Amino acid sequence: MKMTNIPVKVQLGINGTEKDGGFLPLDHQTIGNSSSWAGSYHILFMGRHYDDYIYRPTPELQSVLNFPKLGCFGRLTSKSKSQQVVGNIGECIAALLARDRLNADIADIALLTTTAKRMRPDYLMNLEGSEIRSLFAGVPLDSRQLSYLARKRWWPVESKATKRNDSIDSRKKALKQLISFWLKEKGELPEPVGYGLIVTFFYEDSDVEHEPEKILVSLILPSDYSGLLEHFQNSKFKIRDKRTKEETYLATFGFFHDCSIS
Repeated sequence: MKMTNIPVKVQLGINGTEKDGGFLPLDHQTIGNSSSWAGSYHILFMGRHYDDYIYRPTPELQSVLNFPKLGCFGRLTSKSKSQQVVGNIGECIAALLARDRLNADIADIALLTTTAKRMRPDYLMNLEGSEIRSLFAGVPLDSRQLSYLARKRWWPVESKATKRNDSIDSRKKALKQLISFWLKEKGELPEPVGYGLIVTFFYEDSDVEHEPEKILVSLILPSDYSGLLEHFQNSKFKIRDKRTKEETYLATFGFFHDCSIS
């Protein structure tokens, strides 16, 4: 596919008003070249996967005669796209955005792994605050927020790629991954917790040539820093009950600007 300028939108939090953030040029060669240093999975032809996964529908399987009628099972009628490959595409795009729009060096972009069974973001990136401020020039920030952007810092960055047009679900999951990271590393991080980025790539696979809708960059900043630190001491984070833990994570959203979930 030819080089396409993908619209970039920016917002404060996961609910904030979207503002124009320019464009990010992408094509199969750009994605392919980035795969040696971005994306956690080893995929040989990342550029070809980008073209096939983003711009084409899943190929249909052959018809089968006299397939029996079953209860809860049915015949697979088309190939499925690997979520690991889709995730890798999202990771590559987040890293390319950091390079192109935030002037990050490859040496500033680190993929994360963990020995613990817990959610985590994709990256820790060493980013200049002035570059983030420039990208979010259309988003009003107060003096405290601007002071945090006064120098280069390590930012946890989560990437998402989704076909669900403008869905907030992927950003909610991404924020929970950031929260999980801060919970575990709050005593080790060289930076204050609660500051992060979410990069969501919205696309629509089709056999008709088109531009993916957009890349949305969400700036996560604490609205009540002391309250956030106190909330992180909540013992419910350690409870095994999934519903209780989910409710505790969602309650944390209220300590960030424009992230509350009603």
